[in-house]
Amino acid sequence: MGVRWNGGGIMQRCFDWWKGGVARENRLIKFLRDMLPIVIMWELWTQYTSCKYGKGKKSVANVIFKVGKGMAECIHRRWPQWDALPPNWTVIMKKARGFGCQRITVAVCWEKPPRGYVKINCAANMRGDTCGYFVRNSGGQLCAAGVYSRGELFDLTLQELIAVMLKDCWDWCALKGIDRVVIGSNDIECLSDEVLPQGWSGAGRRCKEKVNCVVECCRWGGGGNVSFLKGGGLPRSFTHLLALEGLPQFLFVPGHDHV
Repeated sequence: MGVRWNGGGIMQRCFDWWKGGVARENRLIKFLRDMLPIVIMWELWTQYTSCKYGKGKKSVANVIFKVGKGMAECIHRRWPQWDALPPNWTVIMKKARGFGCQRITVAVCWEKPPRGYVKINCAANMRGDTCGYFVRNSGGQLCAAGVYSRGELFDLTLQELIAVMLKDCWDWCALKGIDRVVIGSNDIECLSDEVLPQGWSGAGRRCKEKVNCVVECCRWGGGGNVSFLKGGGLPRSFTHLLALEGLPQFLFVPGHDHV
């Protein structure tokens, strides 16, 4: 595997081996490099004890075969979806050099609701003391936004605070004569049945945090509740975040390893 060393004991040789990797190695070769010294020493030790305390006989070929078998089993446990490799080091290395990974990249961005609908995006901050929302129509224009903070009302749980916020959103929709509503959030708390107001007839959808910038909005929430019924009253930083939501955000999703 291209490793060279100059003398030294077994510990030094292992260190030289593990440090001898190169940046262009694929993940399977790196896996082999990490595991191989351990498997070799284990097989040497088991043959040594078999010869010393049992009826075993020294056999270099047997050790090499068992090392290849052990490495093939390690690979199969790591990648069980593959067919098992034979205990042959030449075959194993041929497969390792042909290793590849199908990398999958997807683009996500804020999705407009259907025509005639409004979409409510909402979330809570990580501290669990503030939540926020914003409402946009099918054209993407901002209709309303707000930040709700527990402030001095620490007897309210976060779930109760979210329920109050969503009820106000629903009341606002009713006041405007809007009965077609979609709610989106990366926070499962905001989509649970316990927080949705009575009479709610909208659909709840999970979304990525990257396209739910209300999470950023929650960070500047102070004490009490603040609502914005016109886009012009929003802090400039918030309007910039909303603009970024329209840009595609690229995400890596787990691909498929193959040999």
